[in-house]
Amino acid sequence: MNTQFYSEVKKQPQSIRRTLEQYRKDGYSTLRHAAEIIRSAQAVVMSGMGTSYNVCLSALESFNRKVRVNAIQSYQLLNTGYAGVQDEDVLILISQSGESGEISRICRERKDKNSIIAVTNDIYSSLASSATVVLPLFCKEEKSITNCTFTATLAVLAMLSAAVNGDDVEDVARRLEYGSRIAETFLVDEHTIFSTADILGSSDRVHFIGRNGVEMTLAEQAALIFKEGADCNAQCFNVGSFRHGPMELCGQN
Repeated sequence: MNTQFYSEVKKQPQSIRRTLEQYRKDGYSTLRHAAEIIRSAQAVVMSGMGTSYNVCLSALESFNRKVRVNAIQSYQLLNTGYAGVQDEDVLILISQSGESGEISRICRERKDKNSIIAVTNDIYSSLASSATVVLPLFCKEEKSITNCTFTATLAVLAMLSAAVNGDDVEDVARRLEYGSRIAETFLVDEHTIFSTADILGSSDRVHFIGRNGVEMTLAEQAALIFKEGADCNAQCFNVGSFRHGPMELCGQN
């Protein structure tokens, strides 16, 4: 099997390394500039839709060591009239294209009130043009469901978190690069990949369960991809909430 999506998944490790190399070129100065803005904020609001919201969950715990931070889906920000968002707050807005309807509207309505840190793959997008600082993903264009931009965004947020907390950004980059090598080893083991797919494909439903941070990002993203890409009845749950009701759904299949 060699679908467009599967082909692009196999490019994730190389794509991550390309992102890391681009940030190394300027000595992580853009990341550090964004980190200074975040540290000086009264509070930070991270926002996106779908995948771009899921990645926010990976950084909450780390950012909270230095500044009060929350992650809110973009449509919720709009529907609540930016409830709880103050003019002194920093917005971290994430969008692969930089042109999603909700993000574009937030930019129009808040760019004169809040500092905006944009995480996007298109440096010429509406989001990028409205931002105080742009953190590019440096990914090639994707033709299927988001995958390389997903992992690149995780990498950018991990480095940004390190910069915010005064940790060694290069050390984080090296660990991310090492992780990309491990991922390549897994991706060539197609027997394991396809046999696991056969097990999941015969299931009535699939539950992805995490605790917090990166675990919840991965669980949310896996459920989203299974629904969108595999037409599978998949849901994400926090491990605590799964015990209170959803676990009763579990059957033999």
